[in-house]
Amino acid sequence: MTDGMDFGSKIRLLDKPANKMFRCGHCSHLAPSYNPNFGFCPFCELYTDKADDDLGRGQQALLGEIYSSLSSGKFPEAAASFDKMLSSQRSPQNLYAAAVFYTLYSDYEYSKREYTAPRGFMEDNAISTSSGLEMYSKAKLLLYQSISLCDKTPKEQRDALLYYTKFLAYTRLKKKLEASRALAELLQNDNQRFMTEYASMIHHCSMADKLAEPSIAKVIDLGIPNAFYYAANLLAEHRKFREAKELAAKLLQKVDMHYAKQLLVGIERVQARL
Repeated sequence: MTDGMDFGSKIRLLDKPANKMFRCGHCSHLAPSYNPNFGFCPFCELYTDKADDDLGRGQQALLGEIYSSLSSGKFPEAAASFDKMLSSQRSPQNLYAAAVFYTLYSDYEYSKREYTAPRGFMEDNAISTSSGLEMYSKAKLLLYQSISLCDKTPKEQRDALLYYTKFLAYTRLKKKLEASRALAELLQNDNQRFMTEYASMIHHCSMADKLAEPSIAKVIDLGIPNAFYYAANLLAEHRKFREAKELAAKLLQKVDMHYAKQLLVGIERVQARL
């Protein structure tokens, strides 16, 4: 993080309790927020303004299944619950959230590969690699299906959330040109600008351009703690590992965010090689 950002004053936000706990209605994760009106999921990053009490009983039960399975690392059970959700409501948001889950499932399968076992590891590694590839392919397919459903939605029914979802899907696919176009569409259709500000942060950070820092600051000012992950990641990219680790660890005291955990692991690996 460069010296231009007032980092010290902003990090103090994490010393306060969150104003409200929202629930993502697409992947089940809790979204603590310092904004009393809305939040962004720390897992799939979809917008949410729903608390548990705002969800129907059936949705609460299904999300409870997903959350319980993910929390205990039961990926096959979570996959079955996501598939059940898609069979009942195949929305662009549900397709996108399921894609994020299958990406995580893919990473989990790849992580099981072992190269130090005395014998038999090649066969086991082949199974893990094949399973990881299968989950990655499913995630990619779901992202394209989400985008397709966005495009098939009649123009009069399209809202900011739809354009935001389309942007997220293209970003996951690493299609920067298409993501930029989706962001432009979002800008034209997001009257309140909340999703635009969050999407802009993701976009500028992925591009590693000069607007990354100010875009992070804007989202922090909206009261969204996820932005501190992007701040920590930017610190790490500038090789300010100590500050990045401190910020990521502080964030994890407030938000259960997989990406922040991954960042800490990644920093430890880099430091071990220095």
